Amino acid sequence: MKKYMKIIPLGGVGKIGYRNCTVYESQDSIVVVDMGLAFPEGATPGIDFTIVDTNYLEKNIKKVKAIVITHGHFDHIGGLVHMWQKVPVKLYAMPFSMEVIKSQFDYKKAKMPTDYELMEFGKEYKIDKNFSFEMVQVMHSIPQSGGVYFKINDKKVFHISDYRFDDAPILPERTNYKRLEEIGNDKLDMLLVDSTSAFSEDNPTETDVKENTLKAFQEAEKAIAICCFSSNVSRVLMTLQLAEMLDRKVVVLGSSLQRMMESAVRTGIIDAKLVEKVARKTEDVGNIGREKLIYLGTGSQGEEMSAMARLARDELRGVRLKEGDVLVHSATAIPGNEDSVWDMFELMAKKGVEVKARHNGYKIHASGHASRKDLIRMFHIMKPKVIVPIHGTTQHMHEVERIIDEQTHSVPCTIAYREFIQIDEENMLEVHDFNENKLLKETGEFAVDGAWQIPLEDYFIFRQRKFMHEEGAVFISMALNKAGMIVSQPSITSKGLGDEDKLKEVYTYALTNIYRQMKANNMDRAIKDIEKAREVVRIAGRRAFIQHRGKKPMTVVDFVKI
Repeated sequence: MKKYMKIIPLGGVGKIGYRNCTVYESQDSIVVVDMGLAFPEGATPGIDFTIVDTNYLEKNIKKVKAIVITHGHFDHIGGLVHMWQKVPVKLYAMPFSMEVIKSQFDYKKAKMPTDYELMEFGKEYKIDKNFSFEMVQVMHSIPQSGGVYFKINDKKVFHISDYRFDDAPILPERTNYKRLEEIGNDKLDMLLVDSTSAFSEDNPTETDVKENTLKAFQEAEKAIAICCFSSNVSRVLMTLQLAEMLDRKVVVLGSSLQRMMESAVRTGIIDAKLVEKVARKTEDVGNIGREKLIYLGTGSQGEEMSAMARLARDELRGVRLKEGDVLVHSATAIPGNEDSVWDMFELMAKKGVEVKARHNGYKIHASGHASRKDLIRMFHIMKPKVIVPIHGTTQHMHEVERIIDEQTHSVPCTIAYREFIQIDEENMLEVHDFNENKLLKETGEFAVDGAWQIPLEDYFIFRQRKFMHEEGAVFISMALNKAGMIVSQPSITSKGLGDEDKLKEVYTYALTNIYRQMKANNMDRAIKDIEKAREVVRIAGRRAFIQHRGKKPMTVVDFVKI
């Protein structure tokens, strides 16, 4: 059989934090790196999140040997609970990542995979005689993060989706520079690298962030609220350490944050003694004064149902921020979330809460992603023949290309979005459009919508929801006897159009219009064609709302036979 290596990004390119999932394929085997999710956008109202389409993997299931997890962020593991049953193969993850995965399966009341292996950094895992991988430790904002070093046939590829160089971290971990240099000296064929922070010149260290946050805390005379990603374990640990230093009580807001903290304790990342002092419920605070409290919560992106956004709206039971309190925003708004974050800041400011964030000069966040400086350093260490930027928008990936071009020892840069990379026995590297492969052409994305998974291209459902959100809905029902004669006055109700009392006049207009149109169509005595009558009533009722309410509501007509 002809040997080849194929790299297929099913997700993780073109947008930030977006369903990371990459397929590594040879003539004999397939290994999947990560199975993440993405949070919903405005075009898909009501859904929980989106995941990749596993069609390609299901059709090639006999070749799929493993799923390898680089780290425990939800854009890398969040899809597992929904996709693993379709691709039930062996799962490889570091101990902390596996704890987070177990917690997620338990939370969703889903059956956890039984065929899994806790990985060790530096150990080689053989898939077949021509396919192996190794996890290499790197720094990120979550413990036990790694890059995956593949040896496929005679090709060597390093996949490092999320990383940064930080020589003064909070977490008790370090990048394995020695191993990176060894891989770089071993003639690396290809480097797939994080492009998320390609526009940032440099990053402060986590120790810098801790010192700056300490100053912000010390300036606060009343209650402090600090928000970060629930999975930013480095920031959680920092907050617990500072609270102990300043003799303040931490109150954790948000179940996802609590689950992440418990996973960190179980794997020894965070000292259990620190967590024992944390209040899990607002009732546990007792008589402690406000000047002694630190509220640690999720909501760094202004997510509507996050703890910090609800706190800003006074919707958290037993917790209120007041004038003189301080909000510390220990994060950066992901592109597209700026308005949501700013709205949360505005609500806080209207209460008299002082907002300390990046926009007003506070250096209280460090990205977990490689800056321009980190990327250049990685390129010099790894010395790859080809670089493929991933995990960023198209602009971020092109910025990596520009960074490479500016370097003295420039190498080819390949950008693959809705494309796959193939290297054959003759060392020919080719980039193919998904349309060139029947299975990949059909590969898309799914919306997790309650208990259902809906193809995102099925926009009818989402158009309906968006339409109802903007125009409201009207429901008209009529009772018919067995002969099809109307036996009662039509009933009209509505949702999203206003108070029922104020709409009575519109309802009257609608009924008059319905009767008029039914008579014009010889339906005022008996209805013989239900579907035709349904359309006549729908148009007549809707027209009244257009004329007298100024809205074009979704109108649903139901005939009840009695």
